[in-house]
Amino acid sequence: MTARVLVTHDAEADCVELVAQLRDSGYQVDVADGVGPACFMLRRHDYAVVIADLPGADAAALAILRAAGRSKPAARVILTLPSVASAPEPALPELSRAAYRCIRHPVDLRDELVPIIGEAIADYRTERERPVRIPAPRRIDSVRPLEDTIEGFIRSLQLALEFHDRSAERRPRRVIAMASELARACGIADGSPEMEDIYRAAALSDIGKIGVPATVLSKQQPLNELDWQELRRHPEHSWRILREVPELRGAAELLYAARERWDGHGYPRSLAGERIPVGARIVALAVSWDAMTSDRAYRPALSLADAQREIAEGSGTSYDPVIVEAFERVMLSWTPATARADAA
Repeated sequence: MTARVLVTHDAEADCVELVAQLRDSGYQVDVADGVGPACFMLRRHDYAVVIADLPGADAAALAILRAAGRSKPAARVILTLPSVASAPEPALPELSRAAYRCIRHPVDLRDELVPIIGEAIADYRTERERPVRIPAPRRIDSVRPLEDTIEGFIRSLQLALEFHDRSAERRPRRVIAMASELARACGIADGSPEMEDIYRAAALSDIGKIGVPATVLSKQQPLNELDWQELRRHPEHSWRILREVPELRGAAELLYAARERWDGHGYPRSLAGERIPVGARIVALAVSWDAMTSDRAYRPALSLADAQREIAEGSGTSYDPVIVEAFERVMLSWTPATARADAA
């Protein structure tokens, strides 16, 4: 059955070329001029994908997300946002969490947007065709606390990654240990939601590499450009895997930004400075420290002193200077016992 797509735009957006490209690709396309008509059409038709091309209209985009969310299964909403140079991130953080994808202008229709729409339609159809299972009644005394369930799920994901990439084995606890100490040094309290997100992001810091070919992860020669393109997709893979679990959405947002750099030269969105979530900055430094002090196929581990020196040199470029200062305070009391896997 032909997938149905809704394109909604405002007076500032020219969607003629987009609509023509989508129809040429074989999709059934409807067009809505603004939020009101879009919400009306969402109530009347079953759309696989909604493309909201509403520059700067955060509230309008959120209204479309909510309207789409009332359908079962919900249409996948793709937001096209203004360019980084012309506008900041959306004022409403719900946008990036609720949308299937947010992409910046300028958008390459053929090589960027159309493939994303294809992925969104496949994702929509998978959910639509998933059989509904009615869970069997359970005795009250068999219900485990939610925290235990989440911890078990995290460990299952870690094991799945270890099967795919043996270099990931036992690393998460080292990252957790450093990230937790950094968070405390930055004034984040144990037991707070912020600390919980940092802990879970550190525990799953490499989970997106499940989507990277094992041949790339195990390669002992220098990576070529195609290899790097595959590797740099892992933050998005992390986000797509973890956002399906409500309790892990905070961690998903941190991992989506954990490969950004303070100077804006990171990936996947080239965020810079304060636009990078604090938790992501903390996890990024913890992951870098662990990578430097771990043996790799292509190089031996650095000493603690050499790793400390390299991180200090990255202050203001790769890392937030405030978090580098916190790292230096942590290292004053960091010992081999602190770094043991069972200390995390």
